[in-house]
Amino acid sequence: MTRSGFYKNDILSSGFLDLTHAESLPPGISFFELSGVRDVLPLAPNFLFGDIPAHLCREMFHKTSVHRIGYYSIERCHLTYDGIILRDGRKVMCQEMNVMPPHCQDVLAWALPEEGPIPVRHLDGPCVLLYGPGWRTWGHWLSDFLPRIFSILCCGIDPSRLKWIVPRDLPDYALRLIRQCGLDDAHLAPFDHREEILSIGALLCPVNLTAAPLVHPMFSGYCDWIKSRFSTSGPQEKPDRRKIFISRTRVSSHRALLNRPEVESIAVDFGYDLIAPEHMPVEEQIRLFATATHIAGEYGSGLHTSIFSPPHATITCLRGTLTSPGFLQTGLAAACHQRIGYVFGTMRPDLGHESYEVDPAFLRWGLGNADIPSSSYQV
Repeated sequence: MTRSGFYKNDILSSGFLDLTHAESLPPGISFFELSGVRDVLPLAPNFLFGDIPAHLCREMFHKTSVHRIGYYSIERCHLTYDGIILRDGRKVMCQEMNVMPPHCQDVLAWALPEEGPIPVRHLDGPCVLLYGPGWRTWGHWLSDFLPRIFSILCCGIDPSRLKWIVPRDLPDYALRLIRQCGLDDAHLAPFDHREEILSIGALLCPVNLTAAPLVHPMFSGYCDWIKSRFSTSGPQEKPDRRKIFISRTRVSSHRALLNRPEVESIAVDFGYDLIAPEHMPVEEQIRLFATATHIAGEYGSGLHTSIFSPPHATITCLRGTLTSPGFLQTGLAAACHQRIGYVFGTMRPDLGHESYEVDPAFLRWGLGNADIPSSSYQV
């Protein structure tokens, strides 16, 4: 850093300050612990169909603990693109906040301006980092970022007394979600994270409640809280047997389901309504999921809205056999007391790196299993 600002090459060539599981923290950095490390037994899916390689079984079950929950307090730091923190000439990485070195390097190399110093703007007052990697994605707001508001509340801190840092180019749906969680525009501190760097005296950084495929037990409390913010919790009539299939036809994605028309036709035969949630207002999306007893679709961000669905709803996920995109949906189902199953497709790398095709017979078996009520085990 110079008096006039930061230079891109200096940021990229700087080292990393790793806060992950750190037993001792540098001066000026502290951690407020709300809940300690917890052992969590992974939820076993209710059904699995397809040719499942051993590495996916390991991915589903190998992790059995979730990191401690709370927030880091970082004094005298700077903030750049994607909510990446700079301190003492190093980039801060923290696995509990989903900030990893490869991502830092790649995204900063792409996002930061090539020419001249990046100007610095100072922000007074205690601030909270409300975003991070994945901030353009709907599911990350539901599973990673909005829980930070809940965590701060659980720490006994009044959110209205803090400034919540967000990017100036925040998606409109994210702003609507944030407002519904009790923060209005006066509480937000937007900044142009591609053209400026923030200098912050005191930054609070809540860690994620998720550790895919697990979630911390506190995530169940978060789900109750966010349902209350959208008035989808509390005494309700038993929901109609509404079955929805999340169509990704209009979504640009590197994960391509090659036989999507055939898959969607089978879903319709099983009584599912095809919906494209990205074209619906936020409130309408949430109302739809709040009344759904069966949700199915290609694994992705759109399925995470199932946290608003009732207990015992059944989630059927279609996906390929690569480790990505993980199994966070299983953890969400566990927190919400829902059932979940997977139908795995056959990878077709010749037609795209993450392209896959679902066997129609496996899909029919999966949707048939989803129709069997939980009460079938009762005598």
